[in-house]
Amino acid sequence: MLTPDRLFVWAAMLLCAAVVGLAALQVLRKKPLPWAASYTLVALAFVLQTVGLYLRGLQIGACPLGNPYELIQFVLWSTLFLYLVIGPVFSLNFLGTVTSAFVSLFGILSLLVPAWDRPHDRALFGGEPLIELHAALSVFGYGIFGLLAAVSLLHWIQYNSLQRKKSSFLFSFLPSIVQLDNLVRRLLPAGLVVLTLAFGTGLLVWTRGDWAQLEGKLIAVFLLWVGYGALWVLRLRRRIGPQVASAAFVLLFVVALASLWPLDASRWNPDDPPPRAPLEEGPP
Repeated sequence: MLTPDRLFVWAAMLLCAAVVGLAALQVLRKKPLPWAASYTLVALAFVLQTVGLYLRGLQIGACPLGNPYELIQFVLWSTLFLYLVIGPVFSLNFLGTVTSAFVSLFGILSLLVPAWDRPHDRALFGGEPLIELHAALSVFGYGIFGLLAAVSLLHWIQYNSLQRKKSSFLFSFLPSIVQLDNLVRRLLPAGLVVLTLAFGTGLLVWTRGDWAQLEGKLIAVFLLWVGYGALWVLRLRRRIGPQVASAAFVLLFVVALASLWPLDASRWNPDDPPPRAPLEEGPP
C-alpha cells in the first residue's frame, strides 16, 4: 500500500523529473527554461518532500534516518534546500535543472527498491539527542556535497567544451565558468565545516560509549573529510585541474551516499525482533 508519506515524496520526485523534462523541451526549442519557473517548481517539490518526511517522522517519533530510503531522501531534501537558499543569490540558469536531475534520479531509485525502506517504529538510536545530531549533521553535509556534485558536473561540461573549442546552443544555457568556480569555492568549505562538526559530535558519542557500533560510521565520515579536504587544498594550490576536481567531487558524492549504509546497519541489534516485511507499493 502506498502510504501518505511516500505519496508526497513520489509527487516531489516526479515534479523534479518534470523540471528536467521541461528544460529538455526548451533546449530543443533553443529557448532556456525561465529561471523563475524552474525555481518555483523546485520549491514546490521541496514542500511536497518536506511534508512526506514530516509524516514519516510522525510515524516513528523521530527524525527519519532509520533506513537507506530515509537517509537518501534526507540528503536530497538538504540538496534542494541549499539550492533554494543560494538560487536567488547566484541566479544560475540550468543549475535548478541539474539539481532536479540529481534529486529525481536518486530519489526515484530509493522509492523503487522496497528493501531500502525497512519498516521501523522506534526512535533512531533510542532517541539519544547527541547521536541524532551527529547523524543529522552528517546527512546535511552530504546534501551540501550533493549540490557541489551538481555544480561540478556543470563546471566539467563547460570547461570541457571550452578546452575543445566546441560551440553549441546548449552551452549558451549553462552558467559561466567563473560563476560555477565561485560557487564551488563556497560550497566546498561549507561542507567541510558541517562534516567537521558531524565528526566531532560522533567522536564525543563514541568516547562516552553511548553507541558501540559507531566506529564504522566515524571512519566513513573521517575518510570523506580527508578526501574533500585534500581536494580543497589541491585546488587552493592549483595542483589539480578543473576537470579532475569536478569528476572527483561527483565520485566522492556517490561514495558519501554509499557510506550511509553503515548508519542504517548499526541501528539494528542482533537481539532485536525480526522487522516487518517491506512496504509494498500500490495505488494510492
